[in-house]
Amino acid sequence: MNIMLVSSSNYKENGAAWSLINLARYALDAGHHVVVLLTKRGSLEVELQAQGIPCRIVKHLDKWCVPVDSAYPSGVVQHIKRIVRICYDRIFADAQIRRIIDENRIDIVHINAIATGVAARAAIRKKKKLVWHLREFMGEDLRFVDPESAFRLVSRADCAVAISDAIQREYAGSVHARMVKIFNGVDAQRFYASRQILGSETVKIVISGRIMPTKGQLTLLKAVHIVKGAGLGPFECHILGPTRDKQYLGQLMEYASANGLERCVYFDGPSDSVPERLREMDILCLCSTREAFGLSTVEGMLSGCLVIGTGAGGTVEILEDGVTGLLYEPGGGENALAERLIWAMRNPVKAREIALRGQEHALNHHSAEGAERRTLQLYEELLGR
Repeated sequence: MNIMLVSSSNYKENGAAWSLINLARYALDAGHHVVVLLTKRGSLEVELQAQGIPCRIVKHLDKWCVPVDSAYPSGVVQHIKRIVRICYDRIFADAQIRRIIDENRIDIVHINAIATGVAARAAIRKKKKLVWHLREFMGEDLRFVDPESAFRLVSRADCAVAISDAIQREYAGSVHARMVKIFNGVDAQRFYASRQILGSETVKIVISGRIMPTKGQLTLLKAVHIVKGAGLGPFECHILGPTRDKQYLGQLMEYASANGLERCVYFDGPSDSVPERLREMDILCLCSTREAFGLSTVEGMLSGCLVIGTGAGGTVEILEDGVTGLLYEPGGGENALAERLIWAMRNPVKAREIALRGQEHALNHHSAEGAERRTLQLYEELLGR
């Protein structure tokens, strides 16, 4: 097969980008031809080149979606400018993409996330099979500039791939294409570690991901404050990830300072070595109440951490409470989370057993290889092979 993978991002520092990289690498190793389409240069291009994955760059001007907290420019002048951008994309950019499709004899065009519409019209015009991945809840981080037009285009896909039941339910009424579920996969070799947690004097807790209100870092800090008052012994809390909202980061730092947490809370920022950092931790917390899937959940499980997550969204599809991880009621907030943290610190043997079962579950059910294999099988089915 000849496959075009269309990235929604130009940077590798996100789960969708690594899912694309893993899929491209798997397809190439299986003997298929792959070309990745980007809209501009960035760290993803560098990573693709380092791994020998062919990529092409086609500039796009119009915005398909914008951050949910930003205002899209309005007014007559802005409307005219947008028409010009749309015309450029549909005339010049789409023509370049059609040439790339022809040059590479593409059979399948796979758009990696609903956060981009690049290449969809070119694929439809060339009558190529179109697959569209649904990875995120729109309205949480991003919003469509023109929702009606966006959903109309997504619905023309030959198949939409939802990464969880939660995502499938989210788009069931808006995306009218055939929809299948394929769980996200994580590269087990990057994250797996055989180790024993909760064996040292200091317990290390981490939350990994973008620093923004919907990810719940403040909930963790409030829970950590409760844990500190329980007098269980030394611990560290690490906030790991890039800052999306500087005002929110300031709020977190102010809370830590005001509540005497400066010596146990560390704002580590983004890391180029997330697998190595997770292998240093004992407990990973997922505090989002609306997680589409939770790559961080699986990464934590594979790295051997005990994972404590909110009993909502895609997290409940990965963790079984008391078996492969611990869940807490989202309505319980920091009190419910603190109870779980305190239990784990007081019951290290049982916590280790749960973490081990979680690691085995992640290896067996959420490996990147399994997700990639099912995706290639979907391609074969669509092409009637």
